[in-house]
Amino acid sequence: MVLHEFPNLAWLKSQADARFANREGVGGIKLDSKGWPSIVLNAKTRQTVRDNIQGPLSIFTNISGVSHVTVDNRRVTVSAENFFLSNTGQSYTLEVNEKTPTETFNVHFGESFVEKAAYSLRSTPEQLVENHTTSVTGGMGFHNRIIPISDEFRSILSSIQFEGSNKLVLEEKLFSLLGLLIQE
Repeated sequence: MVLHEFPNLAWLKSQADARFANREGVGGIKLDSKGWPSIVLNAKTRQTVRDNIQGPLSIFTNISGVSHVTVDNRRVTVSAENFFLSNTGQSYTLEVNEKTPTETFNVHFGESFVEKAAYSLRSTPEQLVENHTTSVTGGMGFHNRIIPISDEFRSILSSIQFEGSNKLVLEEKLFSLLGLLIQE
C-alpha cells in the first residue's frame, strides 16, 4: 500500500501497539493478516513529528529535503542521498521541520511479508518447490545506520513510486529491496 499522506498519529500508534490485530488498515481497508502491513509513505510536508512509533523493519529516505529519525536515542539526518534502517519492534521518531517541503519516501516492510521473504531467501530451491511454509520463523534485523543510496536502490524506489499501486509490482520491488539490504 502506498500512502501520500501521513495517517492519523493517534490511530497509527494504537494500531502499532496492537500490531494491527483487528486487521484494519488506513481508511478502513481490511488487511490480509495481523501485524504491520507493508506501507510506503511518499508524502510532502514542511513540518511533522511522528514520535515514538513501534514500527516494523523500515527504510527512511527522502525524494527531496531533509528529515530526522531517532531510534534508540540516536538521532540521524536523512536526505535524498542516503537512507536509515530501523528494525521490527524498535520505536522510532520521524521529524521534518524545513522551510521548503520535504518529500518522504519511507518503506515499512510488513511483518508477514518479511517472514516469507526471509524464508525464501534462506531456503534451498528444493525447499521452495516443496513449499515448506510451516517452517517460516523469524524475520530480519540490521544495524541501525545511515547508508548511501546506490543507483540500483534508487531505481527500485523509483519503480515503487511510479508503479507501486500495483500490488504485485510493489511486492516484487520490496523483495528486491530486502535482497539489496542483505547484500549490504
